[in-house]
Amino acid sequence: MKPAAVPLGVVSFGLCAAWLPAQGPVLSTPGTATWETFDTPTGTKTVFTISDDTVFNWDTLNLDTGSELVFDFVGGESVTNYLGGSSTNFINGDVTSNGIVGFFSPHSDLIVNGNITAKGVTLSSLGADAIDFIDGGSLSLLAASATADVRIGGNIRATDGDVLIAGNLVSVKSGATIEATNRVMVAGGQEAVVAGSGDRRLSVIGDSGFVLLLGETRASRIEVSAGSEIINRGVLGEGNNRVFLEVNSDTGTITNESSGLIVNDAVFDGLFENGGILFGLHTDNAPSAVSDATLKIPTLKRPDGSRVSDSRTVSYSAPMNATGDAARDRKKPAKTVARRDTSNSILSRASFFGFRGGSAKGKKD
Repeated sequence: MKPAAVPLGVVSFGLCAAWLPAQGPVLSTPGTATWETFDTPTGTKTVFTISDDTVFNWDTLNLDTGSELVFDFVGGESVTNYLGGSSTNFINGDVTSNGIVGFFSPHSDLIVNGNITAKGVTLSSLGADAIDFIDGGSLSLLAASATADVRIGGNIRATDGDVLIAGNLVSVKSGATIEATNRVMVAGGQEAVVAGSGDRRLSVIGDSGFVLLLGETRASRIEVSAGSEIINRGVLGEGNNRVFLEVNSDTGTITNESSGLIVNDAVFDGLFENGGILFGLHTDNAPSAVSDATLKIPTLKRPDGSRVSDSRTVSYSAPMNATGDAARDRKKPAKTVARRDTSNSILSRASFFGFRGGSAKGKKD
C-alpha cells in the first residue's frame, strides 16, 4: 500500500498510542509497522519491524548518545520520519536500516552527531511530500522556516543508494564522513529539486543558501548546489568519481580553501576560487615539457567579453597540461566562471575560449 500525503507538523497522538515508547513516533500509515523498545547498558534500543512503506510523525526527536533506532524492513522499502515542533531535533545515537530512511525537520534545525547506516539516507530541514519520497522519483523540497539548518558531525553511509542532505544552511563538520555507493547530494537553499534520473539530478532554486564542507565526502558522484555560497575545506571524492559544485547567484562563490581537496574530475558552475588542491586530474592528454621552462598564459575571454581566467605565469619542469595547472599554481588563486571538462588539453579545447577551429572530444558533464 502507498500512504497518503501527510501534512508537515501534523501529529495524530491518538493513533497506536499504546505502542509508543517515551517520546516515540505516531504511525500515520496503519498496519505498516510495529516496534518495541529495550533498555541497554548505554541507553535504549527501539526496533521497528516494517512491513510496507511507512510514515511516522515525531513530536520531537532527541536520540541520545548510546541509544539506537533500528528500522528492519520485512516488506516495503522506505520510512519517512517527520520531526515536528520548533525545538532542535538531535540524532546523537545510532540509526541502522536495511531500507531507505528519511528524516525531515522543516520547522527546526536537525543536528546529527551520531551514525546513520541505511540503504539510502535523506536528512533535511526542508519539507517534502511523503509519496514523492517513497516513490523514489523526482523530489521537491521546500523550506517552512527561514532558519532551519542541517549540521552533520557524525558518519552517514548509504549502503545501496544515495545520501541527500538539504537545508537553508548545511554544514559538515571536521571529522564527519558522508559516504554512498551511488550519489551524495548536498543542497543549501530555501527550495531544492532532485530529479528522478539524469546526469545532473540536484538543483537549488533562488539565490539564498550556504554549504560548508569540512569533513570527508565519498561517492561515485557528488553534487553540491547552493543558492549563494559553497566552501570546501575538507575532502570531496575518491577514485574515478565526478564532483559537481554549483551556485545560483550571479555574485555567488565556490571556494576550495587552502585545506580543501577535490579528487578527480570536477565541474564548477559559478565564481570559483581555488586555494586548495584539485587532485587526480587527467595527465595523459598534453605534450610533455622537454626542459625547465616558463609558460605565460594570457587573460582569456569568451566572445561576449566575459573573463575565463586571469593572466598568470606557470613554471614547470615536468609534463603538464591545462587541467593540472590548478594544483601547481596555487600561490595566486584565479577566480573563474567556467564549466571544467578535464578530458582534453587546453589546446584541443581552443573553441571553448572563442577561437575558431579546434574540437573537443572529451566526456560530457
